[in-house]
Amino acid sequence: MNKIELQYIGTGCFSSLPIYKDQHGNYWGDVNWEEEGSPDFHSFKLFMDDYDDWEYNLTNRKRITDFYLNVEIEVVSDFERNPNIRFNYQILGRLKSDCDYFLGFGCRSLTRLVNESVASHIAEMRKLWNSFPKDKKPEWLTLEEIENYEKEMM
Repeated sequence: MNKIELQYIGTGCFSSLPIYKDQHGNYWGDVNWEEEGSPDFHSFKLFMDDYDDWEYNLTNRKRITDFYLNVEIEVVSDFERNPNIRFNYQILGRLKSDCDYFLGFGCRSLTRLVNESVASHIAEMRKLWNSFPKDKKPEWLTLEEIENYEKEMM
């Protein structure tokens, strides 16, 4: 029996559908991601547009078990299924985006920040970052980078 290894690579922007890639370069979406129990992987076509959005192609989709017959499926890196951690990642990402906007096209407008205050905004980012377990800290934002945002924004 062959083994298919699935590597988690991200989520769709609008659907939050977890996207995986197998060792053969095929993409799979877990259409059962919101439910308890086993994942249900369906073929997925990756579209990249100006917003780096990943869209689910509903036409001609196949289940992974229809595509690969008689295989064992192993998920070697998985989507974080804890809704609180997922939500906090999303909020922290939004707060980071707000910092980037504030420092760029936002022209340092406080109306773009939490409570219209740099101090409150950075405090919320620290709180969220510190809420993650040690092994779940975001790789895309460090505590040092949050401190750098604070220095740049003050």
